[in-house]
Amino acid sequence: MPRPTLPDVLERMSTDERAEKAKLKIKQVVARISGLLALAESNALIVYSPLLSGQIPPSTAGHAFNVFQRAMHGFEIVQLCALWDKPDYTLAHNSIPTVHALIDRDDVVERLVADVRNFWPDRTASESSSRTEFANYNAKMRQEEAGKALAVLTSLRKSVPDTLESDLVGSVRNLRDRDLAHALERTRAEDKTTVAPMKYGDEKELLAITTQVMEDLYLWITGTNFDLEENRKLQRERAEALWGNCNFSILGR
Repeated sequence: MPRPTLPDVLERMSTDERAEKAKLKIKQVVARISGLLALAESNALIVYSPLLSGQIPPSTAGHAFNVFQRAMHGFEIVQLCALWDKPDYTLAHNSIPTVHALIDRDDVVERLVADVRNFWPDRTASESSSRTEFANYNAKMRQEEAGKALAVLTSLRKSVPDTLESDLVGSVRNLRDRDLAHALERTRAEDKTTVAPMKYGDEKELLAITTQVMEDLYLWITGTNFDLEENRKLQRERAEALWGNCNFSILGR
């Protein structure tokens, strides 16, 4: 029996099944982001700052520190790329494209927008006149929030594939595939086209895009806000508490 394809699997799922799976999947995706932000904040000090490297003179120890830097930087790239891995028929990848595949149909978006609208129930027919102001507020918020949900989800249906196929993701992913996840002379991407080499700092740009996309998906799929900037501030404080108090005393040789 031939293996099912992703379109086949998605087509067999009902509107409700896809919406509920998207809610579960985006929660699993967001659960991975704290660790990635912790890595990024540590690397801001380990890789991009002289805080530690400036304490280590050219020496035998310097070689070991370079290994540490590369390992930390490489692991961040691997974890970041995992959030952009393309889905397969199992829908097992906890990635942004998997969530996108689940919601990339008009009826699924309509169901998610209806969930947002239902958060602000219509009470105008049942409330007494003393509650009119409250009922009017609910009616206003219901329309405003549903409109925002529709606009953002519609935009994400286009922007997520655009980001996935961008030169930025292509460069970062190619480095991951060739040098970090595997040991390849050439990747499949390089066999098809010219892939620009990843530059230092590309992962920071991609992480900024990733966190914004994840916040938008999480908010309008689950109806709950997840403030990644606050999470990042917490990870920054933790990183500074550790690495800011590390002191090396190494004799150059």
